[in-house]
Amino acid sequence: MNPPEKTVAGKNMTKSVHEMSASARQVETVDGTGVPAVPNVLGTPDSRFSGRERSVDPANAGKQVRPAGSCGYLHVYTGDGKGKTTAAFGLAVRALCAGQSVYIGQFVKSMRYNETKIEGIFDRMRIEQLGRGCFIGHDPEPADVGMAREGLARCRALLVSGEYDLVILDELTIALYYRLLTVGEVLDALRARHPSVEVVVTGRYAPQELVDEADLVTEMREVKHYYTQGVLSREGIDR
Repeated sequence: MNPPEKTVAGKNMTKSVHEMSASARQVETVDGTGVPAVPNVLGTPDSRFSGRERSVDPANAGKQVRPAGSCGYLHVYTGDGKGKTTAAFGLAVRALCAGQSVYIGQFVKSMRYNETKIEGIFDRMRIEQLGRGCFIGHDPEPADVGMAREGLARCRALLVSGEYDLVILDELTIALYYRLLTVGEVLDALRARHPSVEVVVTGRYAPQELVDEADLVTEMREVKHYYTQGVLSREGIDR
C-alpha cells in the first residue's frame, strides 16, 4: 500500500536517515519512484518525521551489533516511496528458493494483490490478511482495532514458536500510525521472537522506537512518480 503524500510542491516531507549511527544500525536509503495501489487514504505525512532528522536514540548508540548468522535480524522498510511491500515480497521469494519457510501477515489490508498468488506456488509459505481494508473517508472503527490486535496476537505466537524462518509484518507501521496498536506491545512481540526468526516490518511512518530497535532500516524516498501525471495503479506493476 503506497498512496501519495499530501505535500507542498517541491518540498520533501520525509527526511533521510543517512546520519544514523553506523555502529548501532545498518541503514540504507533507496531513491524510488512511487505510485499508490489505492487512492490517498493515509492522510498527511506524520509530523513526527517532518522537518527533522530521524536518529538513533543516544541510549541505544552503544548497542552491540549481533554477530552475522547468529540469529534472525529485524528489518524495517519505511518511507514515502514505492517499493516497501515489493521489497519484502522479493526477500520472501529469495528465502523460499533457499528452502526456508515464510509467513506474511498483512495488517490493515483486505485486498489480495497479485503478489499474494505466490502462496499457491510455494509450499512453505502462508499469507494472511489481518485487516478490513484502508480507511477511505472515515476513521478506524473498533472492528479495525480488534482485527489488528488479533492479528498481532497471531503473529506473536508465530514469532515465539519459530515455526517460520522469515516473518513479514506488512503495513504494521500503518496500524501503529492509526493507533490500532501500541509501540510497546509491538516491540514486546518482536523481542519475544525465537532467536532464529528473521523479521521484516513494512510501512510508512515507522516510529523512532522501532527504528532504534531494528538491525536494518531502509527508507524508500519518493523522488518522482507517474501518479502525478494521472496514471493510476497498473495490473502486474503496482498491484
